[in-house]
Formats: sequence, structure tokens, C-alpha cells
Amino acid sequence: MELFTSEKILRAAFIVFAGYPLIFLAAIAAEHGVRKHYTEHSARLLKKTILYIGLTVLTVDLLRELDFKLTAILGSAGLVGIAVGFAFRTSVANIISGLFMAFESPFVVGDFIQLDEICGTVLSFDLLSVKIRAVDNSFIRIPNEKLLKSNVINRTRYPTRRVEITLGLSYLEDVNRVRETLENIADNHEHCLTDPAPILRFDTFQDSTVGMTFCVWTPTEKYQDTKNSLARIINERFIAENIVMPFPQMTLNTDPVTGPLAIQINQH
Repeated sequence: MELFTSEKILRAAFIVFAGYPLIFLAAIAAEHGVRKHYTEHSARLLKKTILYIGLTVLTVDLLRELDFKLTAILGSAGLVGIAVGFAFRTSVANIISGLFMAFESPFVVGDFIQLDEICGTVLSFDLLSVKIRAVDNSFIRIPNEKLLKSNVINRTRYPTRRVEITLGLSYLEDVNRVRETLENIADNHEHCLTDPAPILRFDTFQDSTVGMTFCVWTPTEKYQDTKNSLARIINERFIAENIVMPFPQMTLNTDPVTGPLAIQINQH
């Protein structure tokens, strides 16, 4: 008896010589079609999804045509088969999550994102996970399903960002003079934008200071440089113009039990 019938050989040949090429052509066509309306990584993600699913289905059909007993193989695998099943379920969840995010497009390759305590630049957006490079140059892989279920902050989505400098001013300071000084600093800073205009925001009345925040807008790519240089310039100008930013002070009290405090003055 022949091992394979001519009908099985023809079907297997059709899968190899027609099915596989058609899957590749369909994936490429879908990629070109999606690229016209969505981002580049969305198109690549759809292409990979079609390839992986299509090739998996065709490979299973090919093995069946060649009389491989897949059920028996998986059954004999025992616990390995169960583990593969759980892994496959997780993979499918990540793939579906990746497709949702691809078409929603909350970020693209090159964006700087934040997820809880993780901050970094997106290196790639794949079927199962997103790879990012953290600010300390470490490599981090985040499953797509976790990203879909979490609040992701995209720090570079828009062309401008607001820099916020927290200040603590003395209650005796002239607020109008402080505002004029800060506005003058912003006007002379090369990366501070005039529209929207800088603002000085009152926050809290603290024990020894009035809490304020000075807000200016800057191009996104200049955000960190602007924040660092602006803080340095404000500190220098405040010292030069005798604008007081008081630091916390502590008062020590004694009682009859503890007695007076011993003070020793050392002269150097």
C-alpha cells in the first residue's frame, strides 16, 4: 500500500508552492494598504500577524496531509502540552493587545513614554511586546497586554512641553517683583516660548514659605536642557537681587527635666 495517495501529495504540494507564497503576498499587500492610513509600525505589526497566523495554519494543514497525528503527539506530551497551551493563550492575548494599540497608536518608535516607574524611549513595537531603552540605558521588555491595561504617559507626543520650576518664597517678598524677575528670565531664555506665555502659579501657604510654581513652555526636544538651565539662572538671579527663598528652620525648647542645652562654640 502506498504511503501517500496522489491526492494527498497534490494537496501538500499546493500548500507548499501556492499557500505559503500567497500568505507572504497577502501580508505585504496588507502592510502597504495600512501604511497609507496608519503609522509605519502599525503596518509592520499587521504584516507580522498575518504571516504568523497564516503560516501556522498552513503548517498544521501540511502536517495533517502528511499523516502526522497531531492529537497523539500533543497528548503524549502531557504536561508540556498544557504548558504550551498556557503560553499560547498568553501569546494570543499579547498579539490582540498589540493590534489594538497599533491602530489606536498611543505612541510610536522613538517616543519617550512612562509606565509606572519605568521611563524610556521606544525601540520597537512587536507582536508580543514593546522594547524600550530606559534613561539609564538599560533594556526593558513590556508585554503588550500589560501596556493595554495600564496608564501610559507619552512625554513626546506633542511638539511642546511645559517646564515647571517649584519655588518657595518668603512671606515678606514682593510678589510683583518676583514675577517681573521671572518673566524677564523667560524672555531672555532662548528656549522659552512666548505663546503660551509664562505664568507664576500660587500653590500653598507653608510653614515658612509661600509655595509657587513658575511654568514656561519649550520645544519638547529641549525640555530637559530648559529645565536645568532655567533652575540655575533663577537661583543666580534671586541671589543677585536678594530675593529670599527661605530654608526650613527648627526651634529647640527645653523643660525643667532636660535642663538647659550645652552650647560650645569652636573658633577656627
